[in-house]
Amino acid sequence: MNGILARNLYDNRTVTYRWTTGPVPTPAEVSFNAALPRVAADQGANPRLPGSVRWLPVVEGRVKVPVLTMHTLGDFYVPFKHEQNYRRAVEGQGNGRWLAQRAVRAPGHCDFVKAELAEGFRDLMAWEQTGQKPAGDDVLTPSVVADPTYGCTFTRETRPGVAACPAGKP
Repeated sequence: MNGILARNLYDNRTVTYRWTTGPVPTPAEVSFNAALPRVAADQGANPRLPGSVRWLPVVEGRVKVPVLTMHTLGDFYVPFKHEQNYRRAVEGQGNGRWLAQRAVRAPGHCDFVKAELAEGFRDLMAWEQTGQKPAGDDVLTPSVVADPTYGCTFTRETRPGVAACPAGKP
């Protein structure tokens, strides 16, 4: 993140990455985790800056207005786990009623098509004006996120290299 955060913010030394929901990691998951580089967080990676806040905002979940997030599932720049962390922070503050989250099946960072962006903005504006919270995706339940059709509800176009949503799904 050149020019944004010069040092490592994350620590993955004790993280076991999983894509299945069984009680024990599969041999493929064990192999995958064994091959990953492990890094420790630099405690001074995100300090307050003179005359500013921080390199990256601290997520505390203190929302008091309608917030609709959209996240592409193939984004390795800002992994989908950030949506899960945001949900937990918002729920932890008792503000879950203000957050709707949507997953989109796309390979890149913010790789939304016009129809997805327009729909999201329209739904957010309608929520603000009417008080009716729009639909969103469950981002925390492992079996839901692991479903092969996850992300189809709000995906409006199939992208090259991404499995198409089954018939009957958008």
